Amino acid sequence: MKAHLTERYVKGLQPKQKNIIVYNEEVVGFGVRITSGGTRAFILTYRIEARERRLTIGAWPDWSVTAAREEAKRLKREIDQGRDPMAKRDEARESPNVRQLIDRYLEEHAAKLAKRNRDDQASMLRKLVEPAWGPRKAAEIQPDDVDRLLRQIAGGTPGKRGRKPTPVRANRLGEILRKMFNLSVRWRIRTDNPAAGFARNAEAPRDRYLSTEEIGRLSAAPYPEIRSPLMDLTGEYRIPATADRVWAALNDPETLKACIPGCTKLVRESDTQFVATVVAKVGPISATFKGSVTLSDLDPPRAYTIAGQGQGGAAGFAKGSARVTLAPEGSETVLRYEARADIGGKLASVGSRLVQGVAKKNADDFFGVFAARLKAETPPEATPPAAPSPPAPAIASAPPEKAGAPGWIWFALAAAAAIVIYFFAAR
Repeated sequence: MKAHLTERYVKGLQPKQKNIIVYNEEVVGFGVRITSGGTRAFILTYRIEARERRLTIGAWPDWSVTAAREEAKRLKREIDQGRDPMAKRDEARESPNVRQLIDRYLEEHAAKLAKRNRDDQASMLRKLVEPAWGPRKAAEIQPDDVDRLLRQIAGGTPGKRGRKPTPVRANRLGEILRKMFNLSVRWRIRTDNPAAGFARNAEAPRDRYLSTEEIGRLSAAPYPEIRSPLMDLTGEYRIPATADRVWAALNDPETLKACIPGCTKLVRESDTQFVATVVAKVGPISATFKGSVTLSDLDPPRAYTIAGQGQGGAAGFAKGSARVTLAPEGSETVLRYEARADIGGKLASVGSRLVQGVAKKNADDFFGVFAARLKAETPPEATPPAAPSPPAPAIASAPPEKAGAPGWIWFALAAAAAIVIYFFAAR
């Protein structure tokens, strides 16, 4: 049955015992269907790929005759281009909603994660996402939907003490949504990711404190791989004694032992080897160090180069070299040194700045005690005799020379212990 469809004509149609269709004379396949109950709706009947299909455009009077006719024309243009409007609707109808996407994500992806992570993701998706988007088609979610949901979560939920913002939780959920919609693209549920590039919230840094067990493990852990950058150390001290007296005092093991902070042992093992034991503390690190030194570029009584190393077991190690010079200035002697040190182990974890501070303090302590000791031992000046005998050289006060090693080596080794053991072992 065909007719010229108008609003008046459609309104005047009377229902029959079964459904009837009246087609429009102008647009082929477009018509109005009236059921036995009197419901009227516009339809489009067409053929595609040798199949006859009938598509419902919309109900009257929600759709006017003119609007339904124009929609029918548009759909026929799609059909002429080989596209099936009914197939598109079927795909949309069969497309999974967000609740189904969440189920698949948790089953196929989250199941591979650690339990704590898996449970946390499931909780956020079930409690925060599913109530908001559950029935909606996953392909319909847009970037503004994601941003709106994350803003709500970042603002927090009302509680007994008011609304507490949760920006960190919103960021974590954003990462979960980004992953889930990435997988939806792979699963051909949608062609893009609405959560890609979501707006992250600023997160305040949080402090974490070590537990008692962690502190114990940290203290017991070895530190061989920790090293501090090389440290350059310099210093200058004015000693109220002549260079000869300084050499003589540095030649006395008991004097050196009394002046080196924490020194419990000072022994010459050979003409070229001098060792000492020092109890030292740097910050929280306390240990007994054993150090040794060797000499080179000897120019007594003016200068020499010393190289040494100290080992404190688990506390770490220190090694390096120094150039030491003595310069007489009247009745005083100026001692200068330029040293480079390398430290490792727990000492390095303390930090080079603290180590240098302790080194400076120990140097001040050593030379302060050393200078005071020399000043106390300086004899009062006496009136020279009328016919003085030739003065004995200052080096004569040194111990007798050992076979194969002149006496000044013993003195130089002692001087090296005073500086290097302090620098490289007392750490």
